[in-house]
Amino acid sequence: MKGILIDNNHEIQINIKRDNNGFITQGFVVGDITCQNQELIVLCEKGEVKSHPTKGVGIRTFFDDETPENLVRNIRTELSSEGMQVNKVGFDANQHLVIDAKYK
Repeated sequence: MKGILIDNNHEIQINIKRDNNGFITQGFVVGDITCQNQELIVLCEKGEVKSHPTKGVGIRTFFDDETPENLVRNIRTELSSEGMQVNKVGFDANQHLVIDAKYK
């Protein structure tokens, strides 16, 4: 899925291009937004996205959770409701979150 990209600080990426007359012909950086949407869904608490108040996992709320199953289930549910085909959600050998999901 294509859309406007954000950077690591969650700021909109802008790359201004001007024509010979100095007029802006390009500005926003556009590309595949799948991974950034996954990241935002995992980070956001429910209620933080005004247009979709029930969207979000809120990973911070799971930091004290002894078992990761609840987190994995919530991520899978939220990504599926976003329209993604979720192939895998889990942790690698270094305990890094791994998500394999793409828009249908």
